[in-house]
Order: sequence, then C-alpha cells, then structure tokens
Amino acid sequence: MNQNKLSSHKIKCRINYRHTLSELAVNRKDPCEVIRELISNSYDAQASNIKIFPLLQYFGFIFFDDGTGISSVKEVNGITPIDAFFSIGMSTKTLGSTIGYKCQGSKLCFASQKFALITRCGAENEPHWRTVIIDNPRDTLDAEKDYLEIVEDRQPWNTLKKLLSQPDTRTLPILKHLDEDFFNTQFQSGTLILVKGLEVEDFSNYYATSQECSYLKTYIKFFTRHGDVRILNSEKTGFQSTVAHDFK
Repeated sequence: MNQNKLSSHKIKCRINYRHTLSELAVNRKDPCEVIRELISNSYDAQASNIKIFPLLQYFGFIFFDDGTGISSVKEVNGITPIDAFFSIGMSTKTLGSTIGYKCQGSKLCFASQKFALITRCGAENEPHWRTVIIDNPRDTLDAEKDYLEIVEDRQPWNTLKKLLSQPDTRTLPILKHLDEDFFNTQFQSGTLILVKGLEVEDFSNYYATSQECSYLKTYIKFFTRHGDVRILNSEKTGFQSTVAHDFK
C-alpha cells in the first residue's frame, strides 16, 4: 500500500437559492431595480412594447413584453432559456451582445410570496402559452430536485383571474385590460411575469402610480435605456462620450 497517496472523494456542488436571493436583495440599490432588470431582458428579447402594472392590492406587479418569448426547446450554451431563467449563474446570453448576461437580476422576482410566468414563442409557432406558477419561490426553488412544472395554457387570461382572486377597484381595470382579446391580439409572442408579495418595505411608496411623476415612472425614466441621464456628463459618470453620442 502506498502510504504517500492522498485519499480522495467526490463533492457535489449545490446552490442555496435562499442565500443567493438574500444576497441579491441586500445588495440591490433600489426597490424598483427588479423592474430595470426585466426591462433589460425585454430589450434583449427584441421587444417593441413593455407594459407594467403595479398590483397595489397584492404588493406586486405584472410585467409584460412582446419580445421573442422564453423558449423551452432551443438550447443555447447548453441550456434552454426557460431553464436558465430559473437557474443561478446559467445564461443563454453572450457578454457584449446583450444588456444582461449574468442571469441574476431577474431573480429578485423570486423574493416574493408567489411568482408566475406566462410565455409564448412566436418563432416556434406555439399554438398555446406556457405557464409556470410557484408559491414561495425562495423556499420552493431551494427544495426542487428535478423539475418545475410547465403547463400548456390555452386560456391564460383565466389563469390571471385565478391568481388575482377577489380583485378590488385597483386590480379590476388591470384584469379587464389583460383579457382574452389582449392575449390573442397583443400576446402572440412575449413574456408576462406576475409577482405577488414582493419583499419591499413601504411598497406603495415606490410602486404607486397615482402621482403624475411617481417614483416608479421616474426610476424607469432615469435608470433604463428609456432615458439614462448619467450619460450627459461623461467625465463625472464614466460614460464614454461615444456612448452618449450613440444614445442621442
């Protein structure tokens, strides 16, 4: 027996969703940062329209874009986009060709009591939408061993009604807008995300839209590609003058 040979054993890498989400939540700079991350994803998905509906009744929001949708078929970098969405550190994006590539920021959606994803890929000619619903995603995703259930959803407008049960006067107009006609005419391709019970203190202070210049609207205006004023002074902010020129 060779006593100089070191013993060895195999280890299994594990990811603790609870810990990772806690770190993301602590390190985020603003309660609306999750919206910025989703908007970045929409740009990468070549969306033409983005709709954001704060759900003040449920301390959450609905986010919709009419981009390419999240495929569960086509693999990029060895993983499908929908698998990457629910994974930590796995991405189908390429550094330099997209806004987001680390596949982390959108995970802030999972720091909530309920999460739902409804998506449809126009390029794949899907005859239906696909839905994933998760209760307490921070705990559920930690416990998942093999899979999350993706359901073929032919009436997602009714799915929304079930998710937003007993709507009050703040929620009813949103459900009226996101009706069967909306899904059939404006949601041929794209992604809808619903979040309830988002872990944000004083939720209404950040997500209310009753004011003409609400915090959420102002945040989107100044901290997304819709209008990032940091480029106006490249010397102080670090933005290159060429970037400012291209933006204008």
